Amino acid sequence: MDQLGCQLIAIAPEAPAGLVKTRAKTKANFALVGDSGTEALRAYGVGWQKPGKEPLPAPAVFVIGADGKIAFHYVNPQFQIRIDPTVLMAAVRATVK
Repeated sequence: MDQLGCQLIAIAPEAPAGLVKTRAKTKANFALVGDSGTEALRAYGVGWQKPGKEPLPAPAVFVIGADGKIAFHYVNPQFQIRIDPTVLMAAVRATVK
């Protein structure tokens, strides 16, 4: 993504200690930010919640243009289904044209 002038940031519903474990487990080489209070989850509307339970995130991808507006988004509450990387890259390339 760097060659396109883009930055990848992942937001996880974890405290800092959990982020350290996640980074080690996934070998992530991009920014990993914690959202243990679920503020981002709620702000972006990408969570679901059972009555009486804490909200859970749905896998989501947002491509934000240089103008600060969301140019592309993908959200799927079925956490096993993730966006195809070629679709994501096409969205990024269309945004940075």
